[in-house]
Amino acid sequence: MMVLRFTRLGYGSIITILAMALLGFSNESAKATTSSDPSAFLKMINATDNGLCPALQSTLSFTFAYGDITVNGQPAPIGTIVKAYSPRGTLVGCTEVTTVGHYGSMYIYGEDNSVTPTLPGMRSGETVTFQIFENQATAVPSLSWSNDREPHQIALSATVTAPVAPQVAIAANGTDVHLTWNSAPSNLSFEIHRHSTPFFSPSATTFLATLSSSSTTFTDVGILGNVNLQHYYIVRAVGDTEQLADSIPVGAIDYAINAGGNQYSFIGLPFEMADITNAATLATHIGNVQALLKWNAATQTFRFFVPPTSGDNFPVQAGDAIFLQVSSGGPTFTTIAGTVTTSQIQLTPGAFNFLTVPPQKSALTNATETALDIGGVTALLSWNSSTQLFRFFAPPNSGDRFSVSVGTPLVINLGSGGPLQWQ
Repeated sequence: MMVLRFTRLGYGSIITILAMALLGFSNESAKATTSSDPSAFLKMINATDNGLCPALQSTLSFTFAYGDITVNGQPAPIGTIVKAYSPRGTLVGCTEVTTVGHYGSMYIYGEDNSVTPTLPGMRSGETVTFQIFENQATAVPSLSWSNDREPHQIALSATVTAPVAPQVAIAANGTDVHLTWNSAPSNLSFEIHRHSTPFFSPSATTFLATLSSSSTTFTDVGILGNVNLQHYYIVRAVGDTEQLADSIPVGAIDYAINAGGNQYSFIGLPFEMADITNAATLATHIGNVQALLKWNAATQTFRFFVPPTSGDNFPVQAGDAIFLQVSSGGPTFTTIAGTVTTSQIQLTPGAFNFLTVPPQKSALTNATETALDIGGVTALLSWNSSTQLFRFFAPPNSGDRFSVSVGTPLVINLGSGGPLQWQ
């Protein structure tokens, strides 16, 4: 194995290894790094072996550094990348932290002008510049390079800015979900995560893609169009030392629309939506709308809007439930997309209330559970757009125990002692 390894490293690295064996280490920690495991020793010689450092040209001129390393005042974690640069910006050394708070001996190569073209590197008397995860590091003491082939104990420290959680906007385009977000200099990459429930934790099972720091958009192609599925997204910013910052979740829910002409459909508005704020913008979003109706719980009457401008251009917000009609041949579904928040639904006791099941109620699965969770409910109704009839449930167990999920639009009748809020 050693022979094969030497062959791959090449003549220059063999000379380096032999020189190290002859020189030895005067410092005990440096000896511990190199003497116990030949394979670890070889990895130390050529940092590109670990696949985390960029390609590095070795020469026969070198010194090397080792020592303590801290990030934001704390011992640097395993996996921290340390780089050394010449005054000309040439990468002359690189290593990975494999022991918390300590970087092993890192070779720092000198210029070799005995070959054509000249191999770039340090020159005698020049000060080595160190970086930790691409951030400028403070070296104590500073290292003035020479071809001494000796270990130098150099303590390194750096301040690393934490990643910034992206602010994500979501939009539906046909059957595609389109995400856009902002970036920040401390965000080195982004991960896209998707799940079927609103408040999920990103993991390997929710992972969709990794994008570069310059990326600020992602399209999930062909995901929409099934009213039985819900889609929630988190954009995770990854920073130095694997620090993470997650966006607030965003979501998209499809609602079936009866486009048979003069038929009513019932949709929920479970999310905060920056671009849908009133009846007119909602009608434009859906398309081919003939009428929109929103219930006024205080007066127990409907507010009515006919596009483009007739009637009451009422405001809409997260938690509302809307009846609508589309023209014959209009869309068969619409997607409501926006930011996932914990919605507080205002209620009027002793009256009918129209509402949408909010994201924080994702554990609810049926009418019985929903009535109990709200409290004081005397009747619970869900509209069937196909039959143009209500499904009816009366607690505790009368009628249709229909299914419920986040985003389900409901009509509830509260008793006079019912709650003022559902949260």
